[in-house]
Amino acid sequence: MVSVKVPDHEVEIRYKGVYDFDGLYKLMRGWLDERRYDFMETLYKDKVAGPLGNEVEIKMTPEMKIDEFVKFKINFNMKFYDVKEFEAELHGKLRPVCKGKFWLRLKGEVEFDYQGKYKTHPKLLEWLVTKILRRYYEFKYIDVLTYDIFKLETEIKKFLRMEASTNAY
Repeated sequence: MVSVKVPDHEVEIRYKGVYDFDGLYKLMRGWLDERRYDFMETLYKDKVAGPLGNEVEIKMTPEMKIDEFVKFKINFNMKFYDVKEFEAELHGKLRPVCKGKFWLRLKGEVEFDYQGKYKTHPKLLEWLVTKILRRYYEFKYIDVLTYDIFKLETEIKKFLRMEASTNAY
């Protein structure tokens, strides 16, 4: 198995204020379901940190099999600080919302030979993927995953109504 991280395209969103946690989670889950990613939540930790509020940490690793040789992975790391829940009126309805700060980090990874068919010559496979066929795989797979991550970032920023709700791509 050869894994290639998407180069220099780690997306990080930092936010402070009032947000709809359930809506944010449903947005990300819906976006992943729409693109047919297999969704796995590897960590969900909620602890009472002190008088300022709770601390919540979530890690997810959705995967999508492109073909029998290539698989996309997105690593989500989310950390919420000073989380206080209360009810407020959003869009004309009384809904539970949270106040606090959080950061969200998205990293992409393209896995080649995830089934392990070519494990007899792993160094040869790594050399082929990273040196000889790099440009082909870069345009066909790595760029596609990179732009997918940027689209998700834009959707999250629009949902949070951030001023910079677009990206360069």
